[in-house]
Amino acid sequence: MAEQNGSTVIMGKGVPITVVLFLIVQTVTIAWWASSTDTRLTNIEDWHKTNQTITERLVKIEATLVNIEWRLNHRSDGSEIRSNFNPYLKEN
Repeated sequence: MAEQNGSTVIMGKGVPITVVLFLIVQTVTIAWWASSTDTRLTNIEDWHKTNQTITERLVKIEATLVNIEWRLNHRSDGSEIRSNFNPYLKEN
């Protein structure tokens, strides 16, 4: 036991100061890592909130295009006009 300013400091039997310093450094490093992870997560959440409306608009446009494609390929009674039509093939 060591005495400092009237308070008792107990250093365990044979615990090297390097182990205590290592634990302090490890704790500080974990706290730093956790705060940087929180910052990155906050940035990702902000980006998602900003771009969510763009994503929703793209989904609506895609659904509209599928509907238009179906209308172009089918008659009013539901029968197909073109089966397996691919505009990129030269054979069609």
